[in-house]
Amino acid sequence: MRTRRQRKQSRGRIVALLTITVVFVLLVGGWYWRGHRRSHWPSERQETSAQKASKKQAETKPKKAAPKQSRRSELKRPNNVDYQQQLEAKLNDNQFVGTGLMVKDGKVVAVYGRGYANAQRGQVNGADTAFQINSMQKCLTEFLVMKQVQAGKVKLSDHLSQYYPQVPGSTRITLAQMFTMTSGLSMNGMGSGPYNSDRDVVNNAIAHLQFTPSAWGQANYQPVNVVLLAGILEKVSGQTYQQLFEEQLIRPLQLQHTYFGYQIPAASLVATGYYSAGNLPSYEQPLALSPLQQHYELGTGQVFMSAEDFYRAVSSILNGKLLPAALIAEQFKGNSRDQYGGGLYNTEPFKSANGVGIYFRSTIHITPNGQDGVVLMTNQSVSLNLIAGMAKDLQQSLL
Repeated sequence: MRTRRQRKQSRGRIVALLTITVVFVLLVGGWYWRGHRRSHWPSERQETSAQKASKKQAETKPKKAAPKQSRRSELKRPNNVDYQQQLEAKLNDNQFVGTGLMVKDGKVVAVYGRGYANAQRGQVNGADTAFQINSMQKCLTEFLVMKQVQAGKVKLSDHLSQYYPQVPGSTRITLAQMFTMTSGLSMNGMGSGPYNSDRDVVNNAIAHLQFTPSAWGQANYQPVNVVLLAGILEKVSGQTYQQLFEEQLIRPLQLQHTYFGYQIPAASLVATGYYSAGNLPSYEQPLALSPLQQHYELGTGQVFMSAEDFYRAVSSILNGKLLPAALIAEQFKGNSRDQYGGGLYNTEPFKSANGVGIYFRSTIHITPNGQDGVVLMTNQSVSLNLIAGMAKDLQQSLL
């Protein structure tokens, strides 16, 4: 029979063995849990980032201010402290969502992004964000026409009947009148339907446009003029509009953030449009763009560009880098009413253009020599008057 001492020693060994077993199980289990978690779950940093993005999206309401601006946009380009402060103050005071750019003497002096480019993905607006430029594309289309004038393939004194004789009133309408929106042509909305080629877009426009004899020679802003000009471009060049755009703008100017709306690269930073209540930012109603509809905005609203890409394109046209002085003057010879011509309002001391689309607004104010300018682009359906007013205020500091 075992003594009391022996029984005590036996119990001690049992307790020690159990303790070792428990510790071993905990160590093995912890090792397995960490390995399993690491291989199947996102990291703590990724999980926190996703949670933050989700919370910001859920908590953002029309009555609240837009999320904080992108620091990347602040650090992206060299800037001038005074201009940077002016730009940031103007955008913040107006709860502006988008990207603002200021240029002085041909150099970027301020660039600032604010709010989300895509709230669902947690992507913020910055210097590289591309926005749908809508009607600001018109000046680029008419530049492409001027390149064909330079090549001797077309003249602004040509009549529309030389290219589209089936258009009513085409024997009276010159291409110069289409540049100044004094052709007498009009069309309700843009075209729609199946798309096989740009020719479908032009033919659809011709089938739905109207010619008003009493409006001939009178200023009346109508995008159909530019759709027809894009069709003429393709006729005389033997190339598609996109090919010409890439060959004569994107490649020579090395535009890095410019895309056609129906062909946006998956990895690009392209803004999603959002409906906003009044001038207050909101991320509750995103816009899903139709690639088909983008085709029907031929030459007049199918391109996405960053603020700096757009400034670079327009300034390069105005400063003679892409066109000789005589052709620049010919493109931007405005009508007698509002000085609209060649895609810009040609007033002193700044030329200007605006773009208005579903949930997108944009504006540019630029000096005739292309050296000073302000570009504002937003992916919110705010008042264009607000955007244009902000640009005018900012342009005063550049004078």
